[in-house]
Amino acid sequence: MNINESIKKYWIKTPQLFSEQYETSPLSLVSPVNLFLHARRKRVLSILRDLKGKKVLDVGCGSGVFVVEFVKRGASVIGIDYSKKMIKLAENETEKYKLPKNKFKLQIAGATNLPFKNNYFDIILATGLTDYLSDLENEKFIKEASRTIKKGGHL
Repeated sequence: MNINESIKKYWIKTPQLFSEQYETSPLSLVSPVNLFLHARRKRVLSILRDLKGKKVLDVGCGSGVFVVEFVKRGASVIGIDYSKKMIKLAENETEKYKLPKNKFKLQIAGATNLPFKNNYFDIILATGLTDYLSDLENEKFIKEASRTIKKGGHL
């Protein structure tokens, strides 16, 4: 088994573990991983403030933390992940916040073959995703992101 297969197996088997890393209770922020994820989330949200009317793709959406925040900020969001368990966690997260179902969609899909039209998204987010892709997969993802993002969009 190569390293990429090992990583994929990890994410398919342990989504709840990752989801819990985004908790922001004082005790959870003691962990260096949680501190990093909290800081990254805060930074992303400080950059992407006004999303009203924007079409956003969250690649590797995980448990849906950014999907929730982006919908709250007025975006139409599609969250994709190749882990069925992660999509289920994201569904639970969106239900918890009672998000309007017409403002988001969650689906199983991979980053290297995005099932969307050309020039469709205003913003494509892929926080932490490329760390887990091979060089070839990263090239494919960038090519797909370039194809599906609108001119002047943000990746």
